[in-house]
Amino acid sequence: MSAACGVALLAMASGAGAQQVATGAAEIDIKNFAFEPATLTVATGSAVTWVNQDEEPHNIVSLGKPRVFRSQGLDGGALAR
Repeated sequence: MSAACGVALLAMASGAGAQQVATGAAEIDIKNFAFEPATLTVATGSAVTWVNQDEEPHNIVSLGKPRVFRSQGLDGGALAR
């Protein structure tokens, strides 16, 4: 799944960490019910890959309204772009 917005901010209540800025393609790991990095800024058109390292399914949802994107459930061990 590619981020279609100029800035993608991702956070979970249990996720903590420094904000990162991607200059090209980026990867976000989902582990222990948290995103790493917890916050990521990307340029429009950048490819972002999410990797679910948990055993439970997760989905990826953009913040704000209207929602820019919402993924289907991502099974444990799967990835989405």
